[in-house]
Amino acid sequence: NEQNGHMLQIFVRRRFLDDIAYASAPYGDVDSTRHPISKWLGGDAATHYGQARVVANPTTFLSDKCVRMYSAHSDPEFHANRGQFQLELIKLLRPLLGEGKTRERVATTLYGGVLPAWWKDDAS
Repeated sequence: NEQNGHMLQIFVRRRFLDDIAYASAPYGDVDSTRHPISKWLGGDAATHYGQARVVANPTTFLSDKCVRMYSAHSDPEFHANRGQFQLELIKLLRPLLGEGKTRERVATTLYGGVLPAWWKDDAS
């Protein structure tokens, strides 16, 4: 198929924005004229230019109360089969990710020793 485009949308709750994103110059240096990024995006300044970087902090990205991500593909067949692809990928990665207790121990460490109330092991 000749349709080969991917799109990833990342939605971040405003109160977490400055924790995981920053306005950047080319090659990733902080653009101090637009820092913090929440002030720049929330103000009256033009937002049609510039770059930003998102740092995929696991403690933020694991919670749908902080970040939501959506993806799409220009090929309808690829997009329709994405769920099956994810299941197959999980099956391949499961031996590398360890057992449920291992994942829980890692998550507990990420969250400073206490699992959040919403935590559940998706593999169970």
